[in-house]
Amino acid sequence: MRCQLPPHSTGKHHGLLAETEPYAALWLRWDEGGTAEAVTLPDCPVPPLVTDADACCLYSGHPERHTWDVAAYSEETSCTS
Repeated sequence: MRCQLPPHSTGKHHGLLAETEPYAALWLRWDEGGTAEAVTLPDCPVPPLVTDADACCLYSGHPERHTWDVAAYSEETSCTS
């Protein structure tokens, strides 16, 4: 499992497990100490800056940038691949 947030050295990591509801998903959340838990989190509600772009693939309240800000994400972390 890879963290789908932009690279960071502090805080929790999050990896998408499954889309569970129309506007929520099951995420694996873990820390550097090895503690992990599965949590259902609502989808990020922030719309993309361009009207025909994909919505943000992360959860509501995530830190850093949105996935539609392609400069912050690599193809490895794309939620559509």
